[in-house]
Amino acid sequence: MPCKVNTFAVFVRKLILILPLCFPAALLAQHKVPSRHYEWKTLRTDRFFIHYPEGYLNVARIAADISEKTADRLQGVLRHNLSRRVPVFLYPSFQDFQATNILPYAIDEGTGGFTDFFERRVVLPVNGDLEALRHVLAHEIVHAYQFDMLGGNYGAYPLWLMEGMAEYLSNGTQGMDSVVRDLMVYSRMPDLFDLQFAGGGYMNYPGGQSIMHFIAIRWGPERIGMLLREMAALRHLDKAFRSTFGMNFFEFGVEYRLHLERTYAKAKAYDEASLRYQKVSFRYLDRNGFHYKPALSPDGRTVAFLTYRSIFPAIVIRRLPGPGISEDEQSEKRLLLRFLKSADYEEWQPFTTRLSFHPDGTRLLFGTRNRGSQALAVVDISDGSLERLYTPPVDVISDPVYSPDGSRIAFVGSIRGRTELFVMDVDSGSIRSLTDDLCRESTPSFTPDGLFVDYASCGNGDAIEPDMDLFRVDLQSGNIRRLLAMPGRQEMPSHGTDGSVLFISDHQGVRNLYRLRGTATRDGKTGSENVEALTASNIDLLQIDVSSQRGESVVFSRREEGAIEIYRMAAPAVDAAFYRRYGGADPEEKRLPAVSTAGLVSTELDSPPLPVSPFATPYSIVDYNRPYQPWLKMTGYPFIFVTGASDGEGNSAVAFLGYAAFQDLKGDHELEAFLSYQEKPVYMNGELRYHYRRYRVEAGAGVYSYSGVFAIFNPMDFSLNNIIYNPFYRLSTLQTTGMIGWLEARLHSFGSVQLSVETGRDEFTYRSVYPEEDQRQDVYKNRQSVRLRYLYDSTVYSLYGPLDGQAFMIMTEAPLRTSGRERELYQHLLEYRLYHLFENDSIFAFRALAVAATGADAKDYPYRIGGYYTVRGYDFQEFEGRYAGVVNLEYRFTFIEQLVFGVPTRWSPGLIRSSIFMDAGAAFDDPDTFQGWQNGRTRDLRASVGVGLHWANFLWFLMPGALMKIEWASPYDGRRTLPFSQWQGRFSVGVQF
Repeated sequence: MPCKVNTFAVFVRKLILILPLCFPAALLAQHKVPSRHYEWKTLRTDRFFIHYPEGYLNVARIAADISEKTADRLQGVLRHNLSRRVPVFLYPSFQDFQATNILPYAIDEGTGGFTDFFERRVVLPVNGDLEALRHVLAHEIVHAYQFDMLGGNYGAYPLWLMEGMAEYLSNGTQGMDSVVRDLMVYSRMPDLFDLQFAGGGYMNYPGGQSIMHFIAIRWGPERIGMLLREMAALRHLDKAFRSTFGMNFFEFGVEYRLHLERTYAKAKAYDEASLRYQKVSFRYLDRNGFHYKPALSPDGRTVAFLTYRSIFPAIVIRRLPGPGISEDEQSEKRLLLRFLKSADYEEWQPFTTRLSFHPDGTRLLFGTRNRGSQALAVVDISDGSLERLYTPPVDVISDPVYSPDGSRIAFVGSIRGRTELFVMDVDSGSIRSLTDDLCRESTPSFTPDGLFVDYASCGNGDAIEPDMDLFRVDLQSGNIRRLLAMPGRQEMPSHGTDGSVLFISDHQGVRNLYRLRGTATRDGKTGSENVEALTASNIDLLQIDVSSQRGESVVFSRREEGAIEIYRMAAPAVDAAFYRRYGGADPEEKRLPAVSTAGLVSTELDSPPLPVSPFATPYSIVDYNRPYQPWLKMTGYPFIFVTGASDGEGNSAVAFLGYAAFQDLKGDHELEAFLSYQEKPVYMNGELRYHYRRYRVEAGAGVYSYSGVFAIFNPMDFSLNNIIYNPFYRLSTLQTTGMIGWLEARLHSFGSVQLSVETGRDEFTYRSVYPEEDQRQDVYKNRQSVRLRYLYDSTVYSLYGPLDGQAFMIMTEAPLRTSGRERELYQHLLEYRLYHLFENDSIFAFRALAVAATGADAKDYPYRIGGYYTVRGYDFQEFEGRYAGVVNLEYRFTFIEQLVFGVPTRWSPGLIRSSIFMDAGAAFDDPDTFQGWQNGRTRDLRASVGVGLHWANFLWFLMPGALMKIEWASPYDGRRTLPFSQWQGRFSVGVQF
């Protein structure tokens, strides 16, 4: 996945929070928590730097081989040589990859890797799956070639081209056919024009991959590279298509659509025998098209599966259809738990975990991340409470499953880049390995007697490009034998009523459910002659689970119209009452009947081989096992903005802003510099900061000097409004300088503790005041202080602001008075925020904030409320005092979901939301004399009500997440407001609380 780190966005963030460590910072998003600390090494080849953790040299060598072979093919297809070595970073697990310092934000679980534009860094997790390593690494290297060829302006190239090319040149047609076939069968496949003009989302990957395949079989793979070069040279879509294919974009799109119709015509005409399927999930009723990893209870009456509840991934339990179960009972879904809401479930691992019921049916097993460690969680299905937690010492956990008696758990674990099959004792938590090879094991399942474990692994001995066969390991002796050898991929072995093995296979071109009759021979040559089909679907089955307590009952997930749905199939004995009453099958039959696959048509597509460059030579490792060198390099381009003004009398003035950042490639070290200058009056502002990030700790130091408007900062208002609306009209001069150092420890994904120390000097001089104003004393103070902050934040954020969750922050600051001449100021802050996302996507937001300043010099550092970020019915920072508190209640909802303008060109402002709010707050000096109410009306307490329009992310190209607000508000005294015609409208820019 290509990724751009916008350095100017970092600059603007610094501009908004001038001194973020001098005052309480805004609540943060989820913390990055690596699994453990590693020393990094470097392996160098002719075209790549492979950076890897110590102990992962073997994986680095495999990655180097994949990288160089991929480069040979790309050099032949794209007719391009890399201009410089490409850095590749290999992280041991997804958790470590998610916590990388290369990106400033945490990575979601749907991202398999990324390549950044500026440094061409390829970054991905290893996870122990060498097949996935080959695919993702090759995909990202294609992006590195694309960026090297294009040289800039990457947003001008359509995603279907960039991602489709990366998918096709890395993985051929693998993964594409399953998605496209489903959409073509249901007549939902977007065409080229949909991808180009309507935005394709995820379909840019398989859809673009399909377009690349069409080009490769029609004109040859080299024409893919020619299209990219022509688009880069001509900067015009239609001209590039004419030059490359001899037809315009519209004609090409028509030809591509005809190709799809021809390819999938027989699949669309196939009449699937699906009468035995009973639908379990309903995307139109659930408002959710993702139902994944179903698990069947031992009695076959209940299914648990992964899905979404609102924005959160969740585990849901649902009754299965059957006699005596009403439609209402069947449609009821019971939420068991939500992931990503607490430190107990920091990951939901949809691609690696599996749900497994305990044999007694009261508990559910699954994999997750708990407080920074990979874990196996056992929860009570009655209330979702966490009963037991196991943290085996592995990098990745996959496919956990209970034994028939519940005394053991089998799972797949990855250690140092190798994936093995493990079995764990439930009581002691001790584990032992059952396999020892490079192949990736998957989907283990205990035999009904609990003496063996069946699993899938590579049958051809090739861990990088495997065929998957079924194997059985004896738990007592450790002996392994092959159960089944057939072409394609055989996975997910389960067990029927008579000891037969049910499994999924794509040996006929579509993933269907099959039964292996009898047992395998010792030479492992059992093949298709002992296999019968139990489904004949022309849409891929993705996962299965089997219960055979009362007869074979199967739940499976499969694609359907671009969604993933869950179905149930059962032997007649499971629904015996129904069959006795209505007939149609033997009610005593406990096996699923076999079906014919004679009419099933495979649409699997073979991609033509990619030409290898004739100049390719066997790659060599130039160097390896060298310590990683953290040399600082400029990150992105420096930002410089210069402006000036003059008047008719010849007076002129100049001002400029400048920002630059330097990082090492791994992002552990960062140096940032900000400088601004203004003449008439002369203001020179600057800040230099150094960050060092190591494992779960960040340390830093900085120096700064600010004067004039850029030094104005109010800890009650984290926005640009202090700059837009300068309230300090009484200040004559203002200068603040200092140094700061800090140390932050991340406790888990939602919690951190920060300690900071600061020394500096403040100089504020005030002009003479009017008689009705209070005279403020000038300030000339040295200051030394220590600050301690604890933060807990489980809030889920988007570019449009906080969505759901809660956050809590407590901060206290005390002076360090070494000579008695320093400032004596104690500051304390307590803040709580709550967000609730409703099913209609509206949001309830609540904030409570209290601050206090004490000490002899507290009067010189008052808090200010009023206006845009606090009590919006009053003027900006109208009230001040040594104590302050604010409560905000706000209901946010969509006002305009989509609005498109045609002038001066076609553009859309995006989502515009509205809000209804109520604020209350106060700022005062003496708690003893404070009186909030008098005679049923507000007195020292200030309240307001109002409505607003929020244009979220309006500066997405400069400041992602910035919010422009226009709000109308009125003071409220507890009984009445001003007439609506007198409500004041105000404009503000900043972030949402």
